[in-house]
Amino acid sequence: MTVVDDDGADVPPDPARGRALLTPWAQRPAVLLDRHLEVLSATPLARALSPALVEGVNIARFTFLDPQAQQDRACWRNAADEITALLSDSLDRHEGDRGFRSVVGELSARSPRFATTWAVGARAAGSGSVRFLDTAVGTVPLGYRVTRLDDEHTLLVFEPADAAARDALGRLALTVREPPAPRSP
Repeated sequence: MTVVDDDGADVPPDPARGRALLTPWAQRPAVLLDRHLEVLSATPLARALSPALVEGVNIARFTFLDPQAQQDRACWRNAADEITALLSDSLDRHEGDRGFRSVVGELSARSPRFATTWAVGARAAGSGSVRFLDTAVGTVPLGYRVTRLDDEHTLLVFEPADAAARDALGRLALTVREPPAPRSP
């Protein structure tokens, strides 16, 4: 994974910084995204919810190009609209660098839904709800909130939608463990 600066130069990501930014949300499903909607860091609970919420995955590509993302059609349509709006909002803050051209070009060519939604130009809501299917404890409905931390990073935090979701999230938390910290040589 590479990050591109404003001049189009590749900048290596700093995984330690990403993990540090997520520390306050360590017990919740939370994800740190770059400006192209690539997952830079995710809490263990977020990774347990979906293969889309794993470091290195571009959630826009996953949403539109992975059939697994489209299992729940009603929920997917809402997520697809929000993801497109987030990508558009990010592009409004940055010039169209290589990363944007790559993501938007690929999605426009391979996903009619993306091309249509992109053309409409909707604005991101910043919050909503989503259902995660096929987790270790079944379906988990969650609310989410999107917060821009700075010009380069967006935080996506999920919260239980109701008591049943809180219970399901608690059961899911019992199935995950934090990976060991990298050792220094």
